[in-house]
Amino acid sequence: MNPCISLIKKVKSLFQTGKESLRRKGPLLFLRHLLLHYVVCYIYENTLNGPKFPCKINEAQFKIIHSKEELDTILKKGFDFTQFPPDLLQYRTRLNDEVVLFLLLINGDVAHTSWVALNKEASCDFYPSSVKNTKDTSAGYIGGTLTAPKYRKKGINLYIHSEIFLYLKERKKSKAILSIHKENIAARDSQIKLGSCIKEERHELRFLLFSLKWSRPYSL
Repeated sequence: MNPCISLIKKVKSLFQTGKESLRRKGPLLFLRHLLLHYVVCYIYENTLNGPKFPCKINEAQFKIIHSKEELDTILKKGFDFTQFPPDLLQYRTRLNDEVVLFLLLINGDVAHTSWVALNKEASCDFYPSSVKNTKDTSAGYIGGTLTAPKYRKKGINLYIHSEIFLYLKERKKSKAILSIHKENIAARDSQIKLGSCIKEERHELRFLLFSLKWSRPYSL
């Protein structure tokens, strides 16, 4: 890709993410986040052989979106994605056979979203942190997972991840990789129930547009 085009896309992505962060956090928290930001993520691995969790909500509609056209159809029906930071639609152009979007819709609401990629290259820039470079083709990658606040603590995350693991297994993958912020205790607890284990610690220190990333093996 042309370096200038790549830089423009990166700046646009940063601008959009910053705009969404400003809307959610307010000016003071946003400024602090912009000036200095340090985050630790755990890289989880799941071998796709864990327990299966059913959906406990009768009105729920589960969908796997494979294309921009399918997503546009959902949007035209009035479903609102704006409460899903960072801007969920920034990845819509990537929808294809290698990148899909898992959705759970309940009574006109978007209750849950999860992005899934079938290879490392397709997972590039998935939030919160991409795994380090690897030539391993046996893994699927999960990023951008979020349950809307009003639908949390209803087992939705467990249900959707069960479906994701089944989806990856049917496509001859042997494991799933995902990263979770250290402070996200609820998501980490869900992964324990799903049989996932931590393989790596990822650190990111960011100041304005400059960032430093490093990783190390996880230890208790």
